[in-house]
Amino acid sequence: LRTFKQNHCAHKNRTGEHFPSESLNTFTRICILHENCLHIRKELGNARGIAISYEAIAQIAFLQCDHSAARSMYCFAVLAYVELGDRQRTAVCLEALAGVLLAQGDAASAVRQLGCASALHAIIGTPIVHHERQEYDRLLSQSRSVLGIELFSIAWSEGQAITWEQIPFSVTA
Repeated sequence: LRTFKQNHCAHKNRTGEHFPSESLNTFTRICILHENCLHIRKELGNARGIAISYEAIAQIAFLQCDHSAARSMYCFAVLAYVELGDRQRTAVCLEALAGVLLAQGDAASAVRQLGCASALHAIIGTPIVHHERQEYDRLLSQSRSVLGIELFSIAWSEGQAITWEQIPFSVTA
């Protein structure tokens, strides 16, 4: 899926268009499978599986440029990972949510989520995953360009100040 996302971004950047309809049909089929998995995992009470399904559905929605659905699913994923106490996956989902927020034109919220994710990485002692670093840096650079240094710094500081207990409120606000 990650390779599909990278190819999607590269294709879109080169041509200004998204993948052709046959690829969207593939996305749709994958999404239906993940939605079925989500339903089964809910029936079984599999909390980790539910979080994973939300995250996967969010990725697919983002790839289909359905930013509203992606935002909702990433918020559900963050809430589920917080409930599990999984700080690593929470940070990863906050970073992905930031990409959605930036795509929706909400650079300040994107920076707050990136700041919060950065603080989580520092607390648990894990760096940003190597293969995600380029995207992370792009989000930071683009947000800084949109907001300017002063507003960027304010939003970053606000994100860094979000506590673990406040994360559910930061993604639903």
